[in-house]
Amino acid sequence: MRDRPQHIGEGVLLGARDFGMGFFKGFTGLVEEPMKGVDKEGAVGFFKGLGRGVIGTVVKPTVGVIDLATQTTKGLRNTASMFDVKVSRKRPPRYFGPEKMLTVYSREKSAGVQLLYELAGGAYREETYIYHLRMSHPKLGKIILIVTDKHIFLRRGEGDYGKVWDEKLSDIRPKHVETNGNGVVLRTLDGRAVQIPCNREEAEQVYWGVMGAMESVHAVF
Repeated sequence: MRDRPQHIGEGVLLGARDFGMGFFKGFTGLVEEPMKGVDKEGAVGFFKGLGRGVIGTVVKPTVGVIDLATQTTKGLRNTASMFDVKVSRKRPPRYFGPEKMLTVYSREKSAGVQLLYELAGGAYREETYIYHLRMSHPKLGKIILIVTDKHIFLRRGEGDYGKVWDEKLSDIRPKHVETNGNGVVLRTLDGRAVQIPCNREEAEQVYWGVMGAMESVHAVF
């Protein structure tokens, strides 16, 4: 039988097996451990082994109970997968921020977390979402700026986002964010100018959003 249950039945059987083994090992250890102790250290070893055996009668059955619950849960989850039962989110994942603290639920920030999870097939889901803004450009069309604790992404389109550019946040000069007639300009450590194309109203939002994101990351990290 597989150790990874494919359905609830296998989960219960594997869990019961582990549960039984936990009790068996726990109580046989009550005899075996003192005997091992006698072989190694004589009378002193007997009492040491007895202590280990008594602890084992508690610990090993407890582990067996945990294994029973774990295997049953795995089997239940895989049963749903067998029948293609998919549970869809009613709302995007919760935003925690760079401090990793639970905050009041924000639909906008949670939507940004969802965008990050979907970006490049989930390649950046381990990063911490900081800020995002959807914009419209006369040539690029719909674009979106996403800032994490490690990168700044500029993408275009909807759903399957096309890459405009990516920059590591560590390569951007802190507080060297400027605005011009074409939007917002980021200055990199190697002297490049990275343009975020947007109108005047969007430029103000981008400027303060990026500045605030960089300050929050540098304050925490």
